[in-house]
Amino acid sequence: MNVGLSTSVIQRGRSGVAQYVFALLRALVPYAARHRFTLFVLKEDLPLFAFVESKMKLVPVSERFRPPVNNILWHQLVLPRLARQHQLEVLHVPSYRRMLWPRPCALVATIHDLAPFRLAKSTSGSGCSTDASSRGGWRVASTKSSRSAKAPGATFSNFFDCRPNG
Repeated sequence: MNVGLSTSVIQRGRSGVAQYVFALLRALVPYAARHRFTLFVLKEDLPLFAFVESKMKLVPVSERFRPPVNNILWHQLVLPRLARQHQLEVLHVPSYRRMLWPRPCALVATIHDLAPFRLAKSTSGSGCSTDASSRGGWRVASTKSSRSAKAPGATFSNFFDCRPNG
């Protein structure tokens, strides 16, 4: 299987999402002999991925795509083309806010914090209301995902061993 991972939302390695991505990659390293992993990494973040460099392909992404608006545009306009170019079968975007509208392959999104979807009339640090827009984002992300996750107890460590069509 050919799996891609967008890593541009790790905030230079200083966020909970970064810790999730690093733990996920450590868990996937044992599968790198049987499956191909392609990581899309902002150039200044490349040293953070040295621990998987010999097992997974690192594709450098220009730093001009680090600012949020540019990053969203990169995910919508550039990443789908890269997914096709690298012949990805599955692409994991560890943020519902970067979920792709185009579907170049099967998509996986991760929602790390459900609080914004439940707290009415709260505001994010940007001053944007997160009540209706985030709940709407939840619906969009969940419908844009290829399938809903419905397997309690399923983990990445058993994903490759239990998927249909082996």
